[in-house]
Amino acid sequence: MFTDPIVTNISFLSRTCPRISIQGQCAEYKSADGVGVIKISHQNAKNRTRRLVRFEGLIAGTDPVTTGASTARVNCYLVIDQPSQAVFTDSSSGVKEVATNLMSWLTASTNANLIKVIGSEI
Repeated sequence: MFTDPIVTNISFLSRTCPRISIQGQCAEYKSADGVGVIKISHQNAKNRTRRLVRFEGLIAGTDPVTTGASTARVNCYLVIDQPSQAVFTDSSSGVKEVATNLMSWLTASTNANLIKVIGSEI
């Protein structure tokens, strides 16, 4: 089980997100102001297990037309879809390495590849 609460940075501020619900293999954490939401779930199918971490954040921007502030909710997901066989379920099976490689690639050189993805590069 994850530490409760989860502390993260959202909109440049540290936010504490206590667990607000847990149902079976799903848990939800939410900041008191509603700016940050983290959902963690696991789904088992016949031959696959799907693990999901969903991060929701509220971002703010300035609208140049109205010169007013606008807010929008942004969602970011990490999905791990892996075989259900026991030989592939522990962290030494390569699942951790595949996920770590993805996150390292996205965040290398000051998030260079993540910035390219956000900028619609392919």
